[in-house]
Amino acid sequence: MVSLKIKPVRKVGEQWVGQGKNQRKSEFVGCKRDFWGDLYSALSSSGISRTKPKPLEQVCMILGITLLYVGAVLFINGIWLLGKISNQEVSIINILVGLLSFIIALHLIFKDPSNTVDISAGAFTLLFSITYLWIGVNQWLKTNGRGLGWFCLFVSITASLIGVHSISGYATSFKLWNTANWFAWSLLWLSFFYLLALAKPIQRPVAIYTIFCAIFSGWIPGVTILLGIIST
Repeated sequence: MVSLKIKPVRKVGEQWVGQGKNQRKSEFVGCKRDFWGDLYSALSSSGISRTKPKPLEQVCMILGITLLYVGAVLFINGIWLLGKISNQEVSIINILVGLLSFIIALHLIFKDPSNTVDISAGAFTLLFSITYLWIGVNQWLKTNGRGLGWFCLFVSITASLIGVHSISGYATSFKLWNTANWFAWSLLWLSFFYLLALAKPIQRPVAIYTIFCAIFSGWIPGVTILLGIIST
């Protein structure tokens, strides 16, 4: 059992006769401070205390959150490419997920200047967050998206290089899946380049492939990581 030693509050009576309001207030505040101090000491001694998650667990949760909402934004954009959602409505999720991934990227880049792995992960995340923000703005302004298409080509080439670089580094099934993801995203962003910059009539196939990537490279792995079913 955890015992708490709480100092009693003085009763209102003869001891407070002639005392001002300020002194009464100081007595009450002092009692409150003693209570919370005793409570903290009791919880600490009983082993009930706040524990910080391990850095690796934090990275896993951040990855899970990112993939979950990447799956959501890709799925909605796939539906939009099929003509089922208006530009103004779909722009909301693009901007929100773009901002979320942008914040995550900055956190990874600046939280520990000596952690080169997190910095590179943040830099690569920025490629996608900028894409979502750019799409959201274009959808709202109703532009043709040619500039975004050329940026997608840049992202596609970068993603393919990351995929090639990660081929020799995987030792688990998750690493293998992550390598496949980079190639899948490279192909997806390349299809965005053909659709937007070169204006190729491939909107429906791109929409279907976007939904496919949303489910298998974002939503499912994001949920399983957050639930602890798989670990990175």
